[in-house]
Amino acid sequence: MREETRSTLTDLEKAFAPLHRGRERFPIIRPKAKASLNYPVETRIRPMREADIRFVLAIQAESYPLTHIESEAVFRLRLDSAPHTAWVAEDCGNVMAYLVAYPSLYGTITPLGAVFSIPALPDCLYLHDLALSPKARGRGLAGRLIRHAWQTAGRFGLEVSALVSVQGSHDFWSGMGYRISSLVDPAQQSHLETYAGSGWYMARSLAPVAP
Repeated sequence: MREETRSTLTDLEKAFAPLHRGRERFPIIRPKAKASLNYPVETRIRPMREADIRFVLAIQAESYPLTHIESEAVFRLRLDSAPHTAWVAEDCGNVMAYLVAYPSLYGTITPLGAVFSIPALPDCLYLHDLALSPKARGRGLAGRLIRHAWQTAGRFGLEVSALVSVQGSHDFWSGMGYRISSLVDPAQQSHLETYAGSGWYMARSLAPVAP
């Protein structure tokens, strides 16, 4: 029986040989992989909402020492005064990072813990607070939030952006094109000193802003 079976297989191989030249004699047919149900979800940048504030406060607490913590009341007042320049990075419904900014005048600083004062004719987008949840770091969310802010500034006709770098973030902001800028007004210098530690007033031009 074994010899007959072998003979039959040999005849079949000869019969199908022309169909398999240059390939395996009996190619393995592999089943197609099932489509994954774990679709990639892109983190999106969207305007900050009042409902986000509790998550923003949690990220603030994870990111700053007690000397730099600002109150919930201040966050709410800032969101009311500048709702178009406050954003969050959201992933699967979770707030992972935030950026709070406002239209300002070049050379002026909001003291730590103070409410934003929006001038009638701003010329600068001031980035007051950028923070990321520890689990969101290394994903490029800071850069995405900053570039989104620059694009918004361009729509408002603002050609300068400024900020106060804290907690040794000078090198990061330098990498984003910001440079240390002198403060002429003694009152603004005193505002800078409300940021405990080595804070630097930094600024950069926004013209032109790459998309």
